[in-house]
Amino acid sequence: MTRIPSEVELEISKFCNNIRQHTYVRSVDIALATVLILKKLIGESTWTDSGELIQLIRSQANRLNEGQSIDSITFNIIRRILKLIREESSRILHGRHEGDMPLTLQGFSETVSRTEEKENDQTLNQKSADVTEMDVENVAVQKPALTSDNVPMINLKPELMFSLNEYNFEIGESGKMISRESIQHIHANELILTLGHSHTVEEFFKYAASKKRKFQVFVMEQAPYFSGHIMAKNLADLNINVT
Repeated sequence: MTRIPSEVELEISKFCNNIRQHTYVRSVDIALATVLILKKLIGESTWTDSGELIQLIRSQANRLNEGQSIDSITFNIIRRILKLIREESSRILHGRHEGDMPLTLQGFSETVSRTEEKENDQTLNQKSADVTEMDVENVAVQKPALTSDNVPMINLKPELMFSLNEYNFEIGESGKMISRESIQHIHANELILTLGHSHTVEEFFKYAASKKRKFQVFVMEQAPYFSGHIMAKNLADLNINVT
């Protein structure tokens, strides 16, 4: 079983404590913290191939998600990174992402034809090799073929860390990207209903207001936390019409 470095163990414990104590204010903070933990787990733990790495992450999934729901941000990030490992493994093996298929019937037929030709060539070559080696007493044991479950760490790790850095950047920028879409969804003099407080929703409204879009927001307070009061105050401070 893969051993987790003590430094990573401490980071995981710290993350779990922060979740229990509600240290993270925004959902994006939880997402970024989860990615950071998994980057440390992948980068600093000792694993040999993609299959072992997947088992390592799965072994920590419930621990990282302790105290959260099954559809939590942390669990969804873990699922996404497991999928990313499989995609990178498939790309390393086949030069394409897992699931990529020709979009036309002709393209599919050509792919099948090329595959059959390749398999026929391999069969002929194998038969020739078998005949040649029939009289050899000590035949070398062939190495098992590579699959997406046993891509070596030395090939997978650099590609995976690069993809994780990109994913981390996308998460960090997601709030800005969503906010910039607001003027396409909020129309002039529109009445919008929202529940409680969300930093992403707040920034969504703020961006629309900064572009001189006039609208009214009806905020429900969301008992028992009454976070709607925070949303109403923050929007009112920007002269957005709030009820």
